[in-house]
Amino acid sequence: MGLKKLKTNSDYDFVEVITYDKSKRMLYHPDFHIKQGIRFTSEELEYLSMFYGFDQCRTLAFGLGKTESVITAKYHYLKRKGLLDFYRNRYIKKYEAYNAGEELSKL
Repeated sequence: MGLKKLKTNSDYDFVEVITYDKSKRMLYHPDFHIKQGIRFTSEELEYLSMFYGFDQCRTLAFGLGKTESVITAKYHYLKRKGLLDFYRNRYIKKYEAYNAGEELSKL
C-alpha cells in the first residue's frame, strides 16, 4: 500500500492508493478491511457459506470487512472440512425462525 501525493498547495495532502494482486483482488486496505486479522464469528461463517456462490467475492469481502483472498481461503477451508452444509443449515434455520416470528406478529 503506497501513498500518493495530491496535486495541491499543501504538503500534507496524501491519499492511500488501493493496490491489487495479479488476480485483480484488492489487497489489504485499512479503510475497507476493518475486521482483517479478527476471527470469523459463527454468523459470518453462516453468511459466507450461504452466499459465496451467489454473490461476488468482492461484495462478500466488503460486507465481512476482510480481503477477498481471506474470504476465498476460508470458503475452501470450510468446504475441505465438510462444514459448508452445517453453516448453511444454521443460516436457513435462523432465517426460517425469523420469518415465522414475523408471521406470528401479523396475526
